[in-house]
Amino acid sequence: MASTLKIVSGSATATNIVVYFSEPLDTTNLGKGTGNDPSLPGNYSVQLQQPPSGQTLTIASAVYDAINSAAVLQLNATPVLSKGQWLSAAGAGVSPASAPGTTTTTGAFFVPINGDDVNGDHRSTEMARRATKATEDAVAYPLLTEQVTFPRSGVGPTTGVSSGGSGST
Repeated sequence: MASTLKIVSGSATATNIVVYFSEPLDTTNLGKGTGNDPSLPGNYSVQLQQPPSGQTLTIASAVYDAINSAAVLQLNATPVLSKGQWLSAAGAGVSPASAPGTTTTTGAFFVPINGDDVNGDHRSTEMARRATKATEDAVAYPLLTEQVTFPRSGVGPTTGVSSGGSGST
C-alpha cells in the first residue's frame, strides 16, 4: 500500500513559496504541462490565511526539484504580501513516484511569510546550529587534544630524574 503524499515542510517569501513533499513525485509528465506534471501551476493551490482569509493566490509558475522533492511556486505580485502573514499550500493533481499515474491531493501546509524556520518546528535552525558546532569541533578538536610537551631547559632538577651526584658530602 502506498503511503499518503503530504507536504512536510515549506518556506515562503512575499513572491514565492517552497513546499517539500514526503516522497518524490512522479516525473513522467515533467515539463509537458498536462496531467500530473509536478511543474504545472494548476496542480497546486495557495491561499492567504489572514484577512481576507481564504483568498486564493494566483501561481505564476511552478518548478519541481526532483532531488529535494520540492516545488517552488512563484506567486503573482497582487495582492502585495508582507512578512508575518500566513499562507496555506496544497498539491492537487500530483502523483507520488511510488504510485505513478494516480493523482492525489495533499493536505494543506501552513507557513508564515519570511518565517524564521523552514518547517515550523525549528528543525532547519537546529540543523544549521548542529552543522556549525560540528565544523567548530572538527577544527578545534585536533588542537585541544594535541599533546603538549616542554623541552628540558637543563637548569634545576627534573622530577624523577637523578641529578647524577654521588649522594654524599
